[in-house]
Amino acid sequence: MVLFDPPRSLLLRGVRFIVIGAAAFVVQYGYASGLPGAPAQDWLAGWLAATTFAWILSRRLVYGVTLDPSPREWWAFTAGRAAGGVAGAALYQLLVSAGAGTILAAIHGSVFGAWLNYVTGHRACVKR
Repeated sequence: MVLFDPPRSLLLRGVRFIVIGAAAFVVQYGYASGLPGAPAQDWLAGWLAATTFAWILSRRLVYGVTLDPSPREWWAFTAGRAAGGVAGAALYQLLVSAGAGTILAAIHGSVFGAWLNYVTGHRACVKR
């Protein structure tokens, strides 16, 4: 039984991570836009659906984990996603407040948030 079988190429893992993230965005938008109710509740339900979708795909296709999933792993992955989102938004706000252009700030915030999501996802799925 193979416990950890990462894709051989870091570039391939990066591409898979980005594609899964884009697909999760579509899941979140599609899920949240089809729900009746308050926008905040719809957003949270969509975000949880998208995070779960990303976790299911990322654990095998990006991080190479073949062990059975656990609730603890899901919680750690979800917390990491939340941290990446908050950190990316905070960096965006900081850069905009400092006078950087909104496009430049959005790029930096998104890249930083994605990097943090990758690192925390790896820790949640691989180092348990």
